[in-house]
Amino acid sequence: MKKARLATRLRGFSAAIVWGAVAWTGHARAELVEHHFDADGQGWTVITISGNFCLTPPANPPAAPPASIVFEAGTGWPGGCLRHDPPSENRNSFWKAPSDFLGDKSAAYGGVLSFDMKQSPAAGASPWVILEGGGITLFQASLTDAVSELPNNTWKRFRAVLGPDAGWRVGTCDGAFATAAEIQQVLSNVTRLLIRAEYVSGAETNRLDNVVLSAFGTASSTFDVDAESWWFVRDAEYPSWDGSGGVPGGCLLEVDAVEGLGYRILAPAKFLGNRTGALGTTLEFDLKASPGLSDPQTFLDGLGFVTLGGGGIRLVFEQKTLPIVGNVWRHHAIPLVPCPSWTRASDSEPASQADFDAVMAALSSFTIRGEFRNGGETERLDNVFLGTCAPSAAAFAVTESVCAGDDATISLAVAGTGPFAYQWRFNSAPINPADNPSAVTPMLSLSSVPPLSAGSYDCMVTGACGSVTSSPVTLSVWATGSGDGDGSGATDGADIQGFVNAMLNGAAPPEHCAYDMDGNGAVEPADAELFVAVLLGS
Repeated sequence: MKKARLATRLRGFSAAIVWGAVAWTGHARAELVEHHFDADGQGWTVITISGNFCLTPPANPPAAPPASIVFEAGTGWPGGCLRHDPPSENRNSFWKAPSDFLGDKSAAYGGVLSFDMKQSPAAGASPWVILEGGGITLFQASLTDAVSELPNNTWKRFRAVLGPDAGWRVGTCDGAFATAAEIQQVLSNVTRLLIRAEYVSGAETNRLDNVVLSAFGTASSTFDVDAESWWFVRDAEYPSWDGSGGVPGGCLLEVDAVEGLGYRILAPAKFLGNRTGALGTTLEFDLKASPGLSDPQTFLDGLGFVTLGGGGIRLVFEQKTLPIVGNVWRHHAIPLVPCPSWTRASDSEPASQADFDAVMAALSSFTIRGEFRNGGETERLDNVFLGTCAPSAAAFAVTESVCAGDDATISLAVAGTGPFAYQWRFNSAPINPADNPSAVTPMLSLSSVPPLSAGSYDCMVTGACGSVTSSPVTLSVWATGSGDGDGSGATDGADIQGFVNAMLNGAAPPEHCAYDMDGNGAVEPADAELFVAVLLGS
């Protein structure tokens, strides 16, 4: 059943994505090599490098003492893992991958190398990866997990996109950025893969788990068979698969660990890499939470509802005007285009097209918020599709508050496959285009709005692959001369200081219209007598 849905959702989306000189169809299983250390160490060793490990390491560095490398059966994430206690010898330890990760790995171009790490005491630097092959050494020293944290005493998942614009450098850790051709040359015959295992001076313990080399894969998860390698960061128990709780079939099940941190659901490698083909399309997923929460929620970690990271930029989608969850399945369609709902995490400024281009060219993290309240809760996730033709829309007002008699404009950001048809609604009722021709365009124009125009506006969008109703926008209309400058619905003592401030210092629109008692466009001493009269009810 879900396979048919996938074909429908991907209709109108390119069947092959071309990046550099390689074309990806993305229908095979994404994982090329997986080592989860559930039974043994799977041939991993540790080497030690003296001096500056920012340079190409020697061909045959000494191995760490065997006693410093231990397979642990029950301390991984989950199951077993590898532990290394670096010896005190003024050298730097690196995990060394076995032959499974070597040789011709051309199919990994555009894919992702990911691993889980736990470090005690906490590291002061990012993990490093050194990848050699074809006579070239590549350094990746800018790895972060989904919330930009360094290795510490909790398990973290780190990943490196195997493509250009993903931070790989040639020859040294601060060399020139690697080109597509150089990365392809390395992957054509990988001779060594190293992961940093030592971070502090003195005694420390480093653990490694779930090292996965993935090809560029189809960006969809329907959870019909298993959890499809989805994970979490922060405050949640180990994710599990619910074989019958989805819509329909299986779904991902997450349980809050109630540690007070909030958690995010982390997409697997098949969603990452070069996703420029998804620009202008739609991200879709279904989400259900228990206990039910129907009101917009405060985002506990400050990172919004959905995050996309790549190219040194993290984008945040925050839509507080929609019910997010509510103990029922809710479908979410998010446009992958610039709009006010998408901002940069670094400065909270609206994301530009250049930001989207950089992120999607080397997507290294994709997370969905998993916690919506303080205290225990359970979330279910199903039917995640990145890059569908289905329409998605986010509405936003140029200004959400206007004075009565002013003009107002509400715009729409739309993604998916067109052509699109539009129908704006006011308080859920369609606006007649005979009364307002803009009601069937992407931008709703309201002229000389009266107080009765205050309320909720949304837009129904129909495209080649279906229909969607945008997030609503609430428009406030301030009546001129009401005296209710704080918008409480009544002119009372709480408005006195606001009136005095507006008269002495001026007031920003639209509050000034409430204090402009005589309607002449300014708040001045002549308005004081009229304000007092309204205040006293005379």
